[in-house]
Parts: sequence; C-alpha cells; structure tokens
Amino acid sequence: MKNKRILFVIAIGISALLYWYWYENIKIHKVKYSLAAGGAMEIQKFIIEHYQLDKKNRLDIEYLVENPGDSERSILEKRSEIGGMSPITASKAASEGKNIRILHPIIHLVYYIAVRSDSPIQTLNDLKRKKFGVLQKNSAAYASFIIVMKDTQIDPENDLDLIFGTIPQVVNDLKLGHVDAAIVGYPLAAELFSSGGFRPIAKLEDIWQEREKLSHPFVMAVAYEDWLNSRKNRKIAQRFATVLAESAQLLKDNPEIITEADNTSFQEYLNKNNLASEGAKQLLKTNMGQLLYSTWNNEDIRSAQRVIQKAKRFNLLPFTAPEDIFFEND
Repeated sequence: MKNKRILFVIAIGISALLYWYWYENIKIHKVKYSLAAGGAMEIQKFIIEHYQLDKKNRLDIEYLVENPGDSERSILEKRSEIGGMSPITASKAASEGKNIRILHPIIHLVYYIAVRSDSPIQTLNDLKRKKFGVLQKNSAAYASFIIVMKDTQIDPENDLDLIFGTIPQVVNDLKLGHVDAAIVGYPLAAELFSSGGFRPIAKLEDIWQEREKLSHPFVMAVAYEDWLNSRKNRKIAQRFATVLAESAQLLKDNPEIITEADNTSFQEYLNKNNLASEGAKQLLKTNMGQLLYSTWNNEDIRSAQRVIQKAKRFNLLPFTAPEDIFFEND
C-alpha cells in the first residue's frame, strides 16, 4: 500500500512536471495586437503570417488592423494586449496615469519630404511660405515632423502654410498641385517616386540622425504594466519582441520576399496600392528593410528617450512626462 502511494505521488509529480514543460515550452499562447493599416507595420504582418514566425515562437497573434489613430486607441482602451504606438504618445499616456511600457521598437521614422519633379524647391529653406501637406495635428507623424523641423530652425507652424489631411489626402493634394510639398512615407511613397513625377528633397530620419547620431523610433510595441505583471504575459511579450526582430531581420536579409508571387497578401496589397510596377517593387526592396527594427539594445532605448526629450523641449509633452517607460525582461 505504501509503495502504491509513493508511485502515485511520483506519477503526480511527473504529470505536473510534464504539464509545466508543455505550458512553458510547447503551448501556443494567444495575443491580440493592434497596428496601423497601410504602412510598414502591415508589411511586417504579412511576413509574420507567411513564414508563421508567431507559431515558431509559440504565439498565435490576432491582428486588429485599423487607421493609425484608432490603432493607438485600441491599446489605450485595452481592446488589444499589445499595440503599436509612438514613444511620444506612450510618454504622454504614462504622464496621464496610464502605465504604458515599451516592449520593442517596430519602425523607424518613415517619412520623406516630397515635391513634384519640376518643382524649384531644392532645400528645406526653400519650403518657407510654401503650401505643405502634412498629417493631422494629433498624429504621431505630425509630432515627429515638428521635432525634426524645429531642430533645423524651421518652425512649420509659422514658416510653412500647412494643409492638413489623411495620408491619401496629402498624397492626392501633392499629385493635383494643391500643395507645393508634402510628407510621404514608405511603402506608399514607392508609387510616387517610381512614377518619375515626384522626388524627395529630404528624409526626416536622415536629418535627425545627422544631428542626434541616433535613430528615430517612430512606432514601438507597447503594453500596459498591469498586463505585464503576469508571468505568462511577460513571456508572451518576450516572444512577441522576438517575432518582431526575426521578421525585420528576414526582410533585411531577403528584400525580395516583399514581392514574392506566392504570398497572396503581398500581391493583393501591391495591387490595391498601385505598387505592382517593377519600379515601385524595386524601391520597396531597396527601402523597406531599412525601416524595421531588428534590434532592441541600449542605443535604441536612448533613441526613444531622445525623441521624448525633444518632444518636451518643443512643448509637445509636459515637462514631467516620463522617459523611463521600458519593459525589462526577466
């Protein structure tokens, strides 16, 4: 009888150990991720899905693909566990009592300043007093644009004639000549620049890097601190960061995957956004890999902190907005 009890206890112990091993190393955990439609984050989504990088890292990612402002609201309102957000928005939310934590950078500042090919505008100073198409004031793109331009001693709100709109509206205004210049971002910028009718006069992140010697994280993966208090969710966050890094590195190493014929999601996206021409595809292959972050290190943290510091300097954030809002892995 005693031996049976010992065997029973051993069996229970082995079962518990096997369950623990399955839960920690084999079980696929679900996570809901909100991201902005139409841009580099959606391209990254196609890579993750096509190569099943989430399943490789034992995740099952459910995507909420929304307009840029809506995708940030999804995470703020806890309709998703992880979301894409500007470090400026994340710091502002934290200053308002929402304990947002940054998990990993997603994309660099993707925007260029574009003009028509026959435009006399050649430099940033040539933009003064010109009609300039830009995204709405409450957008992350507008905040980053203001920071970069003010650092060059150009105050867009006083020196430029700003015309606000959505990304399609801004691009259409440039095409129709309603504005003299506009900010446009990849991947959609590939259609403009491959047409021959438009050219870039500056890349915003190049301007930033020349002055700061750091990158400009534009969108970062974030989650609430209370969600991260769970050991299971911390493991999900770590795996999610790995998925982001692996998908970015895959594109950097193999830029041709962005136009693979057997990836129906890519093909539908290219056709829908007028990016199916050989010229547009070549620009995508040349540029898209540079836009995604494949690392998460101390320099990347300093980069995000520098963006927050500049936002405070130019009154886009309160002086008390926190800079140390980063998730630390176990």
